[in-house]
Amino acid sequence: MKISIITPSFNQGQFIDANIKSVKNQNYENLEHIIYDNVSQDNTKKILKKYKHLKLSIKKDKGQSHALNKMLEVVTGDIIGWQNADDFYSNNIFYNIVKIFNNNPNIDVIYGNFNIVDHNENVLKTVNSLKFYPSLAPFLCFIPSTTFFCRTAFIKKNKLFFNEKFNYMMDKEFFCRVINKTKKIYKLDKVISNFRYHKKSKTAFKINKISKKNFYYEGIQIINSFTFLTIKKNFIGIIIYKFLINFFTLISFLIKKID
Repeated sequence: MKISIITPSFNQGQFIDANIKSVKNQNYENLEHIIYDNVSQDNTKKILKKYKHLKLSIKKDKGQSHALNKMLEVVTGDIIGWQNADDFYSNNIFYNIVKIFNNNPNIDVIYGNFNIVDHNENVLKTVNSLKFYPSLAPFLCFIPSTTFFCRTAFIKKNKLFFNEKFNYMMDKEFFCRVINKTKKIYKLDKVISNFRYHKKSKTAFKINKISKKNFYYEGIQIINSFTFLTIKKNFIGIIIYKFLINFFTLISFLIKKID
C-alpha cells in the first residue's frame, strides 16, 4: 500500500527538516510526501530544495485548511497521513499502520498516542489518546491530527475536505464529519508521532483577543452543528462553551481511569 503524507508549511524552517527526515527515515519505499508551503519568509525554501523526493508546492494559500485541501486533491497513495511542519513521526511506525489496514479491510481510520516535545525535541509528556467515543467528538478532539491516518478511498468516496472557514479547529470539525461517515475507526496504542509545543504554534495561544474569540466561536459552531445543543456566539455562549469543554474533559479523564 502506498502512503501519502500531507504537510502544510509556513515559516517553520527551524523544524521542517526533522519533519521531512521522520517521514524519509521510516524506510518505507511506497511513499510520497506532499508539502504545501505558503511562501515562507524564513529558511524553509532552502531546506525544502535539498530534498528531491518531495512533491512540493510553494504558493500563497488562504489558510491551513486551504493548503490541506489542495494536497488532498493530488494524493496518489492508498493511505493519507497528516503531519504539520513542526511535528514529526516516531521511528518505524508506517509498517504498523499499513499492517493494520491490510489485515483489517473494514477499518477506515487509525489514530493513536503521541509525545508532546519542546523546541529541542525533549519529551515533556506522553499523551495516551482517548479510545473511540464518537459522542464526545464535538467537545473533545480525541483524534490527534499528528497521529491521523485514513484510507484515501474513504476520503474520496465521502468527499471529505477541510472547512476553509475554520482557522483554529479545522481538525475537530473535520473529524466530526469523518465520524459521521464511519464508526470503523481504530485506536492504535502506540506513540505514533511527536507534537512540538513552541512559542509560535497556534496551540501556544499567543493570540490576541479577537482571534481568541474566534477560536471559541469555532468551537461553539461545531457543537451547534454536531449536537442537539444551540449556543449563541456571545459572551454567555463562551462561558457555556468553556463549561462544556471542562465537563467533558473531566469525563474523558474518568473514562481513561476506568479503561
